Amino acid sequence: MTDVRRGGRGWALCLLAVWVAGCTADGDALRSGLGGHVRDPAPADQGAVADAAPVDQGPDAAACPPEACNGLDDDCDGEVDEDADQRCGPSEAGTGICRAGIRACVDARLGDCAGAQRPLTEICDEVDNDCDGRVDEVDCAPCEPGTRQACFSGAPGEAGVGVCQAGEQRCGPSMRFGACEGEVPPADERCNGADDDCDGRTDEAVLDPEALCPVGVGACAREGRPRCTPDGLVCDGEPGAPTDEACNGLDDDCDGRVDEDFGVGQPCEVGVGACAVAGETACVEGEVACTAAAGEAAVEVCNGEDDDCDGVVDEPVPCYPGPDGTSGVGACRPGLAVCGAGCEGAVVPGPEACNGEDDDCDGAVDEGGQCRCTPGDTVACYEGPGAPDVGICRAGTRTCGQDHQFGACARQVGPMPETCDARDQDCDGAVDEGLDRACGSDVGRCRQGVQRCVGGGYGACEGEVTGRQEACNGVDDDCDGRTDEGLVRACGSSVGRCRQGQEACDGGGWGACQGETGPVAEACNGVDDDCDGRTDEGVQNACGDCGAVPEETCNGDDDDCDGRTDEGVQNACGACGRVPDEICNGADDDCDGQTDEGTLNACGQCGAVPAETCNGVDDDCDGSTDEALVRPCGTDVGVCTVGEQVCRDGVYGACSGRGPSGEDCNNADDDCDGTVDEGDGFELGCDLRSDTCVAGQCLCGGGPRCPISRECLNGRCIIIQ
Repeated sequence: MTDVRRGGRGWALCLLAVWVAGCTADGDALRSGLGGHVRDPAPADQGAVADAAPVDQGPDAAACPPEACNGLDDDCDGEVDEDADQRCGPSEAGTGICRAGIRACVDARLGDCAGAQRPLTEICDEVDNDCDGRVDEVDCAPCEPGTRQACFSGAPGEAGVGVCQAGEQRCGPSMRFGACEGEVPPADERCNGADDDCDGRTDEAVLDPEALCPVGVGACAREGRPRCTPDGLVCDGEPGAPTDEACNGLDDDCDGRVDEDFGVGQPCEVGVGACAVAGETACVEGEVACTAAAGEAAVEVCNGEDDDCDGVVDEPVPCYPGPDGTSGVGACRPGLAVCGAGCEGAVVPGPEACNGEDDDCDGAVDEGGQCRCTPGDTVACYEGPGAPDVGICRAGTRTCGQDHQFGACARQVGPMPETCDARDQDCDGAVDEGLDRACGSDVGRCRQGVQRCVGGGYGACEGEVTGRQEACNGVDDDCDGRTDEGLVRACGSSVGRCRQGQEACDGGGWGACQGETGPVAEACNGVDDDCDGRTDEGVQNACGDCGAVPEETCNGDDDDCDGRTDEGVQNACGACGRVPDEICNGADDDCDGQTDEGTLNACGQCGAVPAETCNGVDDDCDGSTDEALVRPCGTDVGVCTVGEQVCRDGVYGACSGRGPSGEDCNNADDDCDGTVDEGDGFELGCDLRSDTCVAGQCLCGGGPRCPISRECLNGRCIIIQ
């Protein structure tokens, strides 16, 4: 069973609001969540007072509507749902006992109507119970001061049904019965597991029995039925059974988290330089991966960024300022465009020299005549690729031989494969470029990452998927080359006599349960033999015990559990023990068919002869009626004075003293109860703009009376609707 008051902000904030208070702007219950089976929360006669006027926010304030109970700042004053409580109650509020209530705005919804009083049946209590502006308009006979009687202002037959209870009235000095104290009258039916309107039915028409509500979270989410309880609205239903969490984007173990055992939700990054995109780890096709996708590489430009995403920022790029078609021909070589400088290291066509090279880059070497040199002469040379003095590359020397021809280029240093050592071995102007290497393992679920060469050394392994604790899933989770190794778990039941066994993981699934103690047929032995959580069910005697049914004895109990108590063992009065003595109580105590025999007084009654009272009857059985009966009356409390009443024809006459009247807000004790100006402002003659009387003045909540445009409710001035 799910308590709809807990839980998050999902269905507890909306669906609960649907069931109890409604979610739509016009007050109708939102039907979509529960199939249209939830009724509106307030009766038709419960009006509402509009929200307080919004605070002036300047020229744009006119565009802001009045504040409503919706979790929004409607009136644009920076506060949410302030003064959004609404007045509720019957249309007769302010007349007689009828009072308006308040629907408090809590968590963006209006609650039940609290503090309202609807009209009741008129009774004799000096109060306008039915709120028609008249007091005790029923036939109210004088009463004996000090006497008490039961009272109930609900409909006949409602007292004692549901929450309704009768109260008690006391006859005051004015020979009128006072307020009905202790009664619980009927109210509007609410969803609380009680019969509020005292019609013999509980929570009727509050919820449609076909309404549905959610229970459980994640993969365990199911539908239940809403039910009213004394603690509020609950959802009856059983959530599904959780399973081991798998890397699949679902909450398999139903704990409100998704894939929490796989390190998901961690920051990650894909790509380098301008291609780097941040993301977070998530389960993708059963594996943990970074959800981001690397950006597309661009041409490297001089901007302080790694535009081509090779891990190097503003690295030199090839350039050649010579004529088209000459780069790479003869001595001509491209250079490198370095950020902030020109094209460095480029060799463009020059005059042909006698040096064994194609200096003018036309494809011919030393053309234009017999090229001769003086033996022993030297010239610089470099055969590339690339250019000398870039990276580790250096020019060599050609020496003129005895044949007057330059020999091979000696001691030159040319490019070689790049290594991670902070040097430019391939003489392209970039250091340690393109040297990323794989790291980590590719065994089982593990996936290799990348180590990047930075500052002449390799950094940490990035983007690898590491191993985890082995699970029974046919996968090598810990990346040791073995699958589901050494996995066992408990199986079976440990309820009652049952004992759990053990099952081993085989082929990605759990095998048969070994070594368990299973259930047997239930026997009457105080043991849960069938392991269903119940003991000796279906095998006990009529009394729910083992063995024979006990014999009946006279003790007020059904000893033999046959549905009868003390049968065949009671006395003539149908009780245990001897027959009681006859006493004067209007009952046949000794069960002989006679009542109060030998115990009555002269008046034929029990007890002493009664005293004479003013009732037109010879109470003391002396032949005279109402003889010499005079009594004091009234009170000297407040404005009242004590007087005297004389009994004539069975009725005391009028009291000669001054009696009480309805309490007014005048700094006097008009109703002679010892308290001046008690009651709320409406009872003391104050209008709707006041609710308290202080020192003979009508006030609202201790402050001044409300202005004409507002009325006082629970000590606050609110707009009159």
